[in-house]
Amino acid sequence: MSVNPKICATLALYFWWGVTSAQSYLQRIVVVDKSEILNALPVYHDAMKYLDDREKTWRREEEELMAELGRVKDEVRMGEVMSPVERVEEKRRRCDDLQRVIDSMKVARYAPGGEYEKEYKRVVGPILGVIKKEIENYAVRNKVSMVLDKKERGVLYVDNFSDISTLILEKVKKNYKKE
Repeated sequence: MSVNPKICATLALYFWWGVTSAQSYLQRIVVVDKSEILNALPVYHDAMKYLDDREKTWRREEEELMAELGRVKDEVRMGEVMSPVERVEEKRRRCDDLQRVIDSMKVARYAPGGEYEKEYKRVVGPILGVIKKEIENYAVRNKVSMVLDKKERGVLYVDNFSDISTLILEKVKKNYKKE
């Protein structure tokens, strides 16, 4: 039995096309330890030292106000025995005012969207931006589908082919029936 060269060439071509197509659809996933990268950068340590110094300054301000609040509370206790009622009430109002100032200061500084978060974004954000850009450039150059963070267990990069959100949305819209 003889082998037809055209059939062999056609089969070889189909085989080659199948292998190359499969390779282009294979997903490559790599892992990065972003915290290791950050810790290796002196500029990151400088930024974190700046944030630590800011926080220490804020803590000193809060401690000074707490100490003043403590003194005023002591005066209230002493005044309850020895001072006129009006004077004691004035001190109590001062305690309430100091407590409100301390509480609002803490919220303004440490709550989500507060001063600390804004400062962090301002000084660390550009460093994270450079890292993100380098990860994306690496992924595109090396045909990586997804980059995962080793420590934070987060996704740092996903190519368009791997993100199936649009496909799922189309299917849901098509198949969802209101009851």
